[in-house]
Amino acid sequence: MSKAGDRSRRDAATARTFGPASESPQASVKLVASLVPQLPAFLSRQGWRFHEEQPRAGGATMRSEDRSPQQSQPSATSANVLHIEVLLPGRPGLLAASFTMDGVVHQLLLGLRRPGRGLIKVLGGSGDAVVGVVEDDAGEAVAYDALVDPVLCRQILKVACDPVVLRAHGLELDGDQAGSNQEIKVRLARTRGSSVVVFDEKVMLKVYHRLSGGSHRDAEMIVALDRVGFNHIAAPVAVWRIDGVDRGIVQESSGLGTEGLALAVTSLRDLYDSKCAPGAAGGDFAAESERLGVMTGRMHVALADAFGASAGAPAEWASSIERAMRSASSRGSRSVKRRSAAELLDRLRAVERPGMSIRVHGAYSLGNVARTEVGWLVSELEPLDGEPQWSARAGGGESAGRRYGSSGGMPSPVSSPIYDVATMFRSFAAVARAAADEHDPSGWADLAPFARAWRSRNSRAFLAGYMSASGVEGLLPAERDVFDLVLRAMMLA
Repeated sequence: MSKAGDRSRRDAATARTFGPASESPQASVKLVASLVPQLPAFLSRQGWRFHEEQPRAGGATMRSEDRSPQQSQPSATSANVLHIEVLLPGRPGLLAASFTMDGVVHQLLLGLRRPGRGLIKVLGGSGDAVVGVVEDDAGEAVAYDALVDPVLCRQILKVACDPVVLRAHGLELDGDQAGSNQEIKVRLARTRGSSVVVFDEKVMLKVYHRLSGGSHRDAEMIVALDRVGFNHIAAPVAVWRIDGVDRGIVQESSGLGTEGLALAVTSLRDLYDSKCAPGAAGGDFAAESERLGVMTGRMHVALADAFGASAGAPAEWASSIERAMRSASSRGSRSVKRRSAAELLDRLRAVERPGMSIRVHGAYSLGNVARTEVGWLVSELEPLDGEPQWSARAGGGESAGRRYGSSGGMPSPVSSPIYDVATMFRSFAAVARAAADEHDPSGWADLAPFARAWRSRNSRAFLAGYMSASGVEGLLPAERDVFDLVLRAMMLA
């Protein structure tokens, strides 16, 4: 929740565009030629590039960035540079590069410095941040991930946001900070879809790893939700665009908080140690689950307000679920009984009053919410590779299957709000199993009853909070048995 959380509405973020390419220096042919061959190896070393979820024993999943370095990662192939903008010429230099690789549009912000002790100090042991030696009109330089360099991070923020706006948030990038000699503190956090740079705990710059052909879904949803007064996000300050393409977003600092996944794992560790009823364990998570449910209901009401709602389309939902099941089956990530699933989807198609279709999160889980000292926040608003990414649009429309960041971008998921409830319930189940595997890899038989009890208790608490959110009842089926049917069907996707 932002500092403006006590207001029903906040000022909408203003988009700032870093001038058209024709008015900004372009990277030399020499620089591009020396950079391109080194990008695949660099990308192969970056954990954030690999977003697919990997099966764990018993069907739980792990994100690829959670794997050990010894576990194999797919290697990148070849890169095709789309655009390189020179944000700061000379040494140190700063480049904004976009390029395609394996059918995905990536973004890298690259620093250029002369080799030597100064560079070693800047990198601070971040060897994987180095792309390699490149050459431009100023001679040879070492190219590296600019986000590990606090000096260049401040330069990026100057480009991304009007200094006047930053001053209004208490951040002065030119001269002493607030009249003192204290240097602005910069810290970096990597998330699955972006890198987040926090400046003096006042504002944070989220730089997207993947780009679309225009608006980025995360930025679009943050600004729209903020405009209708949804305060469970870090308030947007500015959207950073180059030539009409969203590169990142500046937000008020939320302190990032503690990821919901980490809180849930802590609760489960206490439970598995004590082997008692979940409500009697020291780290009972149910109260937080209920608060998370309330926030989720508010999010859905805000999404309907921001993007509109239409009559639910159960036949389209069922078809999308079938596509998602086929995709999961081909990856071997989840198995279901086909006959019972087919019967359930036939019942879904026959529903006459299914509630509304709205734009949903589409990949809602404990991994993309965070608990701060002022409440729960939604920290990630885009589906990522390996997560459910399907769209059911009333009256037809686009179907899912295109990766976000691929040609044309990914369509925004439109479905029943119950879909996000289902993905959170699946997240409860997956985290309970993964924590059990961590606690005792060979002891699932002993821990399974506690895992199921934890999942059931927290699912009930979440749903109780969700149903209590003002206005959410207008989006859902009026009959509880229909709600339960839709939820069971959505759990298949």
